[in-house]
Amino acid sequence: QPAISLTADPPSKPAASFEFSNVIDPRSFPRLPDAIPQLEMDYMVQYTTSTSTDDAALFCRYTLHQAGWQEVESASPSPGYMSFRKHGFQLDCSVTEIANQGTTVSMTSLGNFDMRMVGQLSEIAEPSYRSGRTSMWVSKADLLTLEMAVLKSMTDQGWVAYSRLSSSHTERPEQRDLRFLLNSAELNVSISRSVTDPDAYDIQYTAFPVTNSIPVPQDCKFIEFNGSPELQLVASSRQSIDQLTQFFDTAMVEQHWLVFPSDRSLVDDTRWLYYTRDQQDVVIGLHSIDNGWTRITAGDVASSGSFQTIASSTVSEDSKDIAPGIQAADWPLMESAKGVQYQKLEKSVAFEVPGITLEQFIKFYQQQLATLDWSPQGQARIEKEFCYADFEKDGVSITVRGNLRGAVATCSVQGDGLLWTKPLPGLKAVISYETWLRNNQTIASLEFLKQYETEMRSILESNHR
Repeated sequence: QPAISLTADPPSKPAASFEFSNVIDPRSFPRLPDAIPQLEMDYMVQYTTSTSTDDAALFCRYTLHQAGWQEVESASPSPGYMSFRKHGFQLDCSVTEIANQGTTVSMTSLGNFDMRMVGQLSEIAEPSYRSGRTSMWVSKADLLTLEMAVLKSMTDQGWVAYSRLSSSHTERPEQRDLRFLLNSAELNVSISRSVTDPDAYDIQYTAFPVTNSIPVPQDCKFIEFNGSPELQLVASSRQSIDQLTQFFDTAMVEQHWLVFPSDRSLVDDTRWLYYTRDQQDVVIGLHSIDNGWTRITAGDVASSGSFQTIASSTVSEDSKDIAPGIQAADWPLMESAKGVQYQKLEKSVAFEVPGITLEQFIKFYQQQLATLDWSPQGQARIEKEFCYADFEKDGVSITVRGNLRGAVATCSVQGDGLLWTKPLPGLKAVISYETWLRNNQTIASLEFLKQYETEMRSILESNHR
């Protein structure tokens, strides 16, 4: 049957994760007889087949129609791409031919999210592109103003800002990458310099499905989270353990979780809550911490790199004089270095150097570190657009890296040879709110947003004097 255009108004918010999974699980959907799996996730599958693209597309259309899905107009102009709707949920299929590999069939469940749900930046930005999954804006406001506006507008609409657990954290001085979570939808907001207007910024909103999420209390507007492959969550709330216990028992049951019988007595100011749904178990920990806060954890977060839990394991004052290495505060910087960021949690120093070659960058640090008795480890690697070199001293190591982006080298140094016990130089660059929280190893919360903005405005003013 011919595709139809979607005209219905979007729902008020993304579906809960159980609703997302109940509509369709692509992993259990019918496949062609000789299908060879290539990728299997709870919202996406991909397989290869010897069937022709036309027959594979016919198979997808027939099986989805039998399951109650209706084909709608696809946002992609490419042949072999199809979109389907059922109860407001969208499923995208693609059928493509790859040389010597046969036909590749992909199915992606996108949930019921529509970018029209999100009120965005109309007061300080102009839209340049919009679709159901992506929108782009252009603004001449400064980077700090844009970041603050995105954080406030999204969290005011019920979205939760988050820092990704179990992942590296780096940022460029003229760019921000913000993440938000609401039920079964994740929204990434990227802010970067416009390639067509150096005085403007491009703001891009992109949506992704996420199925490993749980409800969070209303006062947790900034959390640490990772939903793939397993749930990891660290949050902090002003509510008591008893209040949070009542919240989770209510909110989890509303999302079809069952309360698993367990001992809920307090042990070392901690209570454990157990829930189960289908074949998935979730353990939520509630722990009283200082200043009236309660720490919330879910999943295995022991080695997740949480900046809220890592502070207790930092280097002690007694060891700062004997540890080998070089203080980050004393790291030699090239004369033209700008946008210096001292990232204590990642043990790295990042900066940009305009107008140099990667050969000059590597040579500079080979000479500088040689005078400090650091020995090169192997040969430095210098390619057209990136380079790196390793150095060692007294059993600890340092790696310097450079990436060439036009006429500017984006540089960093990282390793266990960087020490962080000496006071760092004053901030030289405006950093993101997430990086500010991580550097201060403080509570993940929007309570400190005003303090952050005041500090960053002060830096902006001093840089323009």
